[in-house]
Amino acid sequence: MILKLALSNLTTRKVRTALTAAAIALAVSLVVSVTSGYTTMEAAAHRMLSTFLASVDARITRSNESLGGVSESIIGDLEKDPAVVSAVGRIETQGNMYDLAGTAIASRSAMLVGVTRPEDKRVDLMELREGNWFDSSDGNVCVIDNMTALLVKDSTNFWGDEKKGSVQVGETISIASSDGKVDLKVVGIVHKPKILAALQPSIYLPIRTLQKSLGDNATGKVSSILIDLDAEADPAAFGVRWREKLTTIDPVLKLRLTSEERGELDKNLRGLQIASFFGGAVSMLAAGFIIFSVLSMGVNERQRTLAMLRAVGAHKSQLAKLVIVEAILLSLLGVIVGVPLGLLWLAILKLMFADFLVAGIVLSPLGITFALVASVLAALLASLLPAWGATRTDPLEAMTPLSKPAALGRALRWAIPGVVLASIDSMFMFLPWRSIFESMNIDNADRLAREVAFYGHFGIGLPTLMLGFFLIAPLVVVVVERVLGPILAKLFGLQFALLRQQLSGGVWRSAGTAAALMVGLAILVVMQIQGNTVIGGWRIPDKFPDLFLTSYKIGGLNPAEIEKIRNVAGIKHDEVLPIAIASPEFGSTIFSIRGAAVMPEATMFFGVEPKLALDMMELDFRDGTKEQAIELMKKNRRHILVTEEFRQLKGLKTGDKLPLKTTKHGVVDYTIAGVVWSPGIDVIVSLFDLGKQFEQRTAASIFGTLEDARDDFGVEGVYLFAANLEYGVQRAAITEEIKKTVGAWGLQAGDVRVVKSQIQFQFKKILLLVSTVAFSAMAVASLGVANTIMASVRSRRWQFGILRSIGVTRTQLLRIVLVESLLLGFVGVILGLAAGGLLAINAKQELHILLGYDPAFTIPWGIISAGAGIVMLISL
Repeated sequence: MILKLALSNLTTRKVRTALTAAAIALAVSLVVSVTSGYTTMEAAAHRMLSTFLASVDARITRSNESLGGVSESIIGDLEKDPAVVSAVGRIETQGNMYDLAGTAIASRSAMLVGVTRPEDKRVDLMELREGNWFDSSDGNVCVIDNMTALLVKDSTNFWGDEKKGSVQVGETISIASSDGKVDLKVVGIVHKPKILAALQPSIYLPIRTLQKSLGDNATGKVSSILIDLDAEADPAAFGVRWREKLTTIDPVLKLRLTSEERGELDKNLRGLQIASFFGGAVSMLAAGFIIFSVLSMGVNERQRTLAMLRAVGAHKSQLAKLVIVEAILLSLLGVIVGVPLGLLWLAILKLMFADFLVAGIVLSPLGITFALVASVLAALLASLLPAWGATRTDPLEAMTPLSKPAALGRALRWAIPGVVLASIDSMFMFLPWRSIFESMNIDNADRLAREVAFYGHFGIGLPTLMLGFFLIAPLVVVVVERVLGPILAKLFGLQFALLRQQLSGGVWRSAGTAAALMVGLAILVVMQIQGNTVIGGWRIPDKFPDLFLTSYKIGGLNPAEIEKIRNVAGIKHDEVLPIAIASPEFGSTIFSIRGAAVMPEATMFFGVEPKLALDMMELDFRDGTKEQAIELMKKNRRHILVTEEFRQLKGLKTGDKLPLKTTKHGVVDYTIAGVVWSPGIDVIVSLFDLGKQFEQRTAASIFGTLEDARDDFGVEGVYLFAANLEYGVQRAAITEEIKKTVGAWGLQAGDVRVVKSQIQFQFKKILLLVSTVAFSAMAVASLGVANTIMASVRSRRWQFGILRSIGVTRTQLLRIVLVESLLLGFVGVILGLAAGGLLAINAKQELHILLGYDPAFTIPWGIISAGAGIVMLISL
C-alpha cells in the first residue's frame, strides 16, 4: 500500500519527479566519471611508468646528484650475483638540440638517453612508428620520439601540430656536445602519448656515443644501473645485501626496488584519489539538499492528503515510511540513469584524450559503489526531517490553509544548533591543541595536534559545517524575505503583500534549494581564496640574482670552470655564486603525520659561500642577524640557515639543533645560525626542476656551506650557480658566451621573475580547472531551483487565478515569480559566501598548522563575483 501511494505521488507530478531524478542522475554520473576517470588516469600513469620510464626490478643511482654518475664497474659485480638476471647501464641527461637549419632550439631541451644495446631490451616495449632500433652501443645513430621529430623540423611547433611536418627516418639531427655538436642519423621514431612527449622530448642514442659527447668526465660512468632479478629471488634480501655493499663502494649511491617505487607512486596518487571522491561527494551533497527540498514541498503540498490518511486510520509511522520510500525510489531512478550517463562521460573522455589514456577506460568498482551507496544514503538522510514533519500532521489540518508564514522564532531555534555545528571545524583549527596535550603530559603533543587538525577538518569539520549552514538557512530565508522583499517589490512595481510568503510559506523547501546553491559557491570560494592566498603570498625579495644557470654536464662544473665563468665579459666577476645541492632526510620525524602521506620527509640543502649568498639574495631574517649568521657559518662547521617554516612548525630558533641524515657520517646535528624567509628559492627549485634530481620529497629549504655539502653529503660538482650581470647585458648573449668559454653543453638560464609569473599563471588555470567541481555542483543545484519555483507556482494556481480575476496582468504574475527566484538566489549567495569564507579561514589556519606557511589573505573578487553571478543566473 505504501509503495503504491509513493508511486502514485511520483507519477502524478511527472515533471517534478523527472527534474529530481535528473539532479540525482547528474550527481551520480559525476561521481562515476570522476572516480573512474581517476582510476583510468592512474592506470595510464602505471602503464607509462612501465613502458616509457624503464620500470625494472631495481635501480642504482646517486642519492644526491642524479647527474653525478655511477661507476660502470659496479655492473660487473652485479652480474656475478646469482639473484641478478641482467644489469645494464643507462645515461639520462638533459641536452640542447638543433633544428634542421642548424639553429639551437631555445624553447625546449631534450632528454638524452644513452642505451646499452642490444642488452637493454626495455626500449623494445615502446611503439616503434617507423624504422628500427640500433643494435650497438656505439655509432652516430639515434631513435627519437614523435615530439622531437616535430620540433627539429619546426622549432615553433610547441604544441605538437603534426600538420607542420616532422623529421623522417634517414635524416640527420644534431645535439650539443662538450666540444660543439654531434650529428646523429635517425634510424627510428617511437610514439609516446602527446602529453608525455610534449613535457619531455626524448632522443635515444648508443651509450658510448653519448659518453663521448659529454666529455672526459663521463667516461666509465652512467646515470643509473637497471637490474632485472630472477623470478625466484627475494627482492628484499637482495636490497639488504646490496645496500651494504654500495655503502662501502660509495656512500652516495642509492638502491631502489620497483616495489618501493610503485608504493611511492601509489602514495603520491592517493591524494588525487581522495580529491576525486571529495568532488563526487560535493555533487552528491547538492543532490541531497535537492531531494530534501522536493520531499519537503511534497509534504507541505499534501498536508490535506496526509491529514485525510490520518483521519481514516493511517499511523504516523506509515506516513514516515511513505516519505522515505519516495526518497529511495527517487534515488534508485537517479542511479539507473546516472551510472550509464557517467559511463558516457568516460567514453567522451577517452575520445578526447586517447593519446594519453594508454591503458584504456578502467572502471572504479569502489567509485560506482560509492555512487550507489551515497545516492541512497543522501536520499535517506534528506527524507528524515520531511518524514518527521509528515508524522506531525493532524487530521484537523485538512481544514487549514496549505501555506503558513514561517515564524522568526522557530527559524531562530533551528539556527542555534546550526551555528554550533558550523563552529566545530573552527574549533579543530583554532583551539590550542598542542598546549592542551602538553598540559596532559602526552608524548608527541606537536604531532598529535597536527593530526587533530588534519583528520578533524576532513572527517568531522567539513560535514558538520555544511549541515550547520543548512540549519541556518531557514533564518536567512525569513530575513531575506522581510528585508529584501519590500525593496524588490518596489523595483518590480509590485505590492509587497503579494511577496510576503513567497519563500517562508514553504521555508524548508526554500532552505533545501538554497543549501544546494550554497554548496557549489562555497567550494568555489574556498578553492579560489586558498589557492590565490598561497600564490599571492609567494613573493620574491627585491634584491635577487639577475640570472640562475644550470649545467647538465656529468660531474657538474669544477672550480676551474666556475672561475672561467667569472671572467666572461658581461658578468660581474665577484658576483658569481656556485650552489651545491643535496636532499638529506631529517634525523627525526619533525614533519611526519601518522597515517597521512601529506608531509615531506626531506629538505633541500643549498651549499653556498655564506657572505656572497646573503649579499646577493638579501634574505629577510626573522631570527638572528645577517652579520651573526655569516660569522657563525664561516668559523664553524655544520651551521645552517633555516626558513620560517621550520620555526613555525617546530619552534626552532637561532642556536637550536636540527638533526640531518648525511650520506657520509649518518645522523649529525646542525646548529641554526639564523631563520630567514626565502620564497625565491622555491622558484629556483621549480625553474630548474631540481625536485626530479632527488628521490626524497622535499619540504622547506636550508642553507649551509659548500664544504658541508661536500664533506657530509658527497656533493663534488656544482650544477647550479647564480650571477649578477653588468647593466644592459642580454641574458641570451651571456648564456651563449658561457657555453663557448666553458664548453658546458646543455647549459640553461632562467630569470626567476619571469618564471614566477608563468608559474602563477599556470597555477591559476589549474585553480579554474579544479573549480569545475564547484560548477558541477551548481549545475546539479539548478535543477533543484527549477523544481522549487515550479512547485511554488503549482501550489498557488488557485491564488494566481484569483489575482488574474481581479485585474492582475500576466506580466505582473511573471514579475512575482521572478522576484521569488531572485530572493532564493540571494539566500543561496549569502549562505555560499558565508560558508566559503569560513572554510577559507579554516583552510588557511590548517595550512599554517601543517606547513608553517601563513601568508596574508588574497581574495580574487572577480571570480568570486562571477560565482555569485552564476548562482543568481541559475536562480533566474
